[in-house]
Amino acid sequence: MINSPSPYGNIISDNSITTAKLINEAVTQIVASAGVDFNTNSANFVDITGCSATITTNGGKVLAILNTGHTAGSAGTTIGVVTILRDATNLGDSTWGLNGISAAVGVESAVIDSPIAGTYTYKGQLRADGGSGTIYVGFQAGGTKTCKLILIEVKK
Repeated sequence: MINSPSPYGNIISDNSITTAKLINEAVTQIVASAGVDFNTNSANFVDITGCSATITTNGGKVLAILNTGHTAGSAGTTIGVVTILRDATNLGDSTWGLNGISAAVGVESAVIDSPIAGTYTYKGQLRADGGSGTIYVGFQAGGTKTCKLILIEVKK
C-alpha cells in the first residue's frame, strides 16, 4: 500500500490499480494484429488480409500504428498507398491515405484518433496508384514484410 502523499496525483491505498487511478495519458491497453502475404492492383483502397484489430475504448485517444513492408511489382511506376480505417472512416486522406512508397521497404504510418467510448475495428488498407503493376505486402523469406497493426489507447 502507498500511504504517503504523492506529487503525481492519485494514490493507490487499496492495492488495486484501475484506469481511474492512472495519470492522464497513461497507456490503458494495447491491441495488435499481423497480416499475411497480400497483393492488390486495385486503384481503390482494399483491406489488407488479416491486418485488422478491434478495441473497446474508454474514450481515450487511440494511437494507431500500421507497418506495411510493401513492394511495387514489375511496373515500377506503381506506388503503394496505405491508410488506416476506424470502422468505415478513413483516418488518412481519401486519396493519398497516410503514406505512399514505391521502394521495397518497411513503411510506418501512424495516426492519433479521438473516438468516443465504444468498440471499434481498425483496418490497414492499401491501394495501387499509377502504372498498372501490383503492390505486394509480404512475399519475403522470413516474413519480415508482413503487415502489423498496433492500437494503443491512452487515458484521457
